Amino acid sequence: MLQAYFDDSATNRQKPMVTAAGYVATVPQWACFTERWCTCLSRWHLGEWKTTDWLARSGCYEGWSEGDRWQAFEEFAKITEAHVLFGVSISVQPEQYRAEVEAVLKQPDHAMADPFRWCLQGVLEHLVSESLRVARDEPVAVILDKYARPEINVCLFNEVVAMLGAYAALPSFTHADSVYFQPIQAADMLASVSRRSAEDMVVKGQPNEGWELTRLREHVPIRVGHFTRAALAGIRQRVMKMDNQGVFTTPE
Repeated sequence: MLQAYFDDSATNRQKPMVTAAGYVATVPQWACFTERWCTCLSRWHLGEWKTTDWLARSGCYEGWSEGDRWQAFEEFAKITEAHVLFGVSISVQPEQYRAEVEAVLKQPDHAMADPFRWCLQGVLEHLVSESLRVARDEPVAVILDKYARPEINVCLFNEVVAMLGAYAALPSFTHADSVYFQPIQAADMLASVSRRSAEDMVVKGQPNEGWELTRLREHVPIRVGHFTRAALAGIRQRVMKMDNQGVFTTPE
């Protein structure tokens, strides 16, 4: 079985980017990962790796020297790259998303009114496609951080599953606490640095992705992308089509 651990970044704050990201590995790979990750947490006297605090030099990371900050990041990155198959990160600018998509939705509380939902849609489409390539016969379990606010509805992903002919790869979904499920902490690391990199490149116009994201991608195939305004116009058409077909209707 494959397990995909995903987290979000900036869904509960006023940020110019929203991101969904995570990693995929087999159950034995995640078991080895967890053992090494917990050992590393103990070595750095951390109960949980929190990338937002690490980036802000706050919380448990306040007062850390630059050398210690980067050494810790490097150690956790090495653990991740040794035990995962691939990763994916998708970002979108909430204001652009709502401007393009919200007007075509049939009701204000529509499932896809939340820009994070489409980031998650993109992440899961890549998950299904890539899982078929690396482990065609393996079922996929998706584990989201318990604070990821959207309730997952499997019927949201019917379109991509039908398109790929991938019914066997239709994921199952559950939520978990990142304190006890360390792979979510790795997903948080990818989501946080991807979001900041997207903000720097798309919003601030910086030419290159951040060093942290480049490091995470060094030895792991990670698809990193963001939805441009042009892409959002296409997404609007997909959402309209899916809505008309009843894809977003919760089954009885």
